[in-house]
Amino acid sequence: MIARAVVVRGAMLGALFAAGCAEHTLRSVELRSARRPTLHANQLEIAVASSAPNERGVRYRWFGGAGTVVPAESDSAVTVFTFADGAVRDHVRVEVWRGTTRIARGEADVALAVEPRRRDSVPAAPTTIEITQTPPFEPQGGPDTRADIGGIVRGVIEPGARIVVYARANEWYRQPTEQALHVVRADSTWGTWTHTGSTYAVFLVRRGANLPSRMDRLPGVGGVVLARTIVDGFGR
Repeated sequence: MIARAVVVRGAMLGALFAAGCAEHTLRSVELRSARRPTLHANQLEIAVASSAPNERGVRYRWFGGAGTVVPAESDSAVTVFTFADGAVRDHVRVEVWRGTTRIARGEADVALAVEPRRRDSVPAAPTTIEITQTPPFEPQGGPDTRADIGGIVRGVIEPGARIVVYARANEWYRQPTEQALHVVRADSTWGTWTHTGSTYAVFLVRRGANLPSRMDRLPGVGGVVLARTIVDGFGR
């Protein structure tokens, strides 16, 4: 998580505080936050601004909402606030004490501002092929058979990518001719005719790819093969 510090809202409250029998005006102090390079991504430095009481014997007591403040009490006007797991917003409060008398206080809403994720950091959906028109199951196939096959490509399609179709009749044969390539249309659909077989395989390949006209075993996705699908002929 990449974060920078922001103060969403600062509420500088004044009040009356009684110490013994006397009443004292409770001063308001301003809190400021900063994201330091030495801190973890879920931490902010919280400091009392220049309006803090500048005198000996003054101590600061810090309070967080769901997060933690370390140190929670010291003679320093600076502390470190750690957000609770998964939290990006919280509330911080400080009380300023001189001996047994509280002389000032302040509070502020703080937040971690998360930068939007870059577009190129979001993984793209995988490219897939779907056969929407399946030829019949005819295990013997042969040069005198003919049927239509077609479908759609979903996902990112590289420029120049082409469709290669195979039908299985004992072995895999490229369809409908030994070097046939088929375009992906503007609407991402494709289609051709094919000789029939028992099973049909369709590949999306990169520009210039040269798959064999006849194969015993089909290649997987990778290299020149961008996507593939295999279906049995209908009627099996």
